[in-house]
Amino acid sequence: MAPGGPAVLGNPLFTSLGNKVCAFALDTCTPAPELPLEESLCAPAWVTDLGVAAGSFWTHTIVAVGADAIAVPAADKTVRVLDAATGAARWRTAAVTGSIGGIAVGRGSLYVGAESGLAMYAASGCGGATCASSWSHNTGGDLVHAIVWNSRIYLTDADTGDVEALHLPAS
Repeated sequence: MAPGGPAVLGNPLFTSLGNKVCAFALDTCTPAPELPLEESLCAPAWVTDLGVAAGSFWTHTIVAVGADAIAVPAADKTVRVLDAATGAARWRTAAVTGSIGGIAVGRGSLYVGAESGLAMYAASGCGGATCASSWSHNTGGDLVHAIVWNSRIYLTDADTGDVEALHLPAS
């Protein structure tokens, strides 16, 4: 399985491998001068076991959610939102249909692309452990990447390579 991420949110660096998501404090992680570069290792600040493999068929990318959380795609077709300081689970999306594609964050929302669709969730969650989407859009193809810029979200279709630009709905 390929490692996920990495993502940087301020000082910590986040990555995943297998079922585990790890945070590394970059300011306290220094290479050991007596070791070759490939053997210099940093101890993780925290490790969280998702219980299922991190990543999906299309993506292993970890995404920052605001200033204090990260979003991690999982093999059970959910996206897990974890506290960046502790790794504790905050909430997860309901399972999507098909594989998870791109994940994007913007204007207070988390956007999750999946086969034939894009779903929007409040980035802060819904107050429960599992949250349903508050808006969705049928893309008609496998979504690979999504990025938010200004008042739009840009989607890339894996089947055609087409890019679709959508105005963001109100959060």
